[in-house]
Amino acid sequence: MFERLAQSQPIGRMAKPEEIAKLALFLCSDDAAFITGNDYPIDGGFVKLNN
Repeated sequence: MFERLAQSQPIGRMAKPEEIAKLALFLCSDDAAFITGNDYPIDGGFVKLNN
């Protein structure tokens, strides 16, 4: 199932845990102090290409 999901991603693979962690760390940092109430899909382009 994981392999089938990976093949459905425009980027051709599933995200690595550290790729998800990088966004979480950024959003917890002072660099993101003015960011509020947003969604950040980490989906390798799936949402944009499948709208």
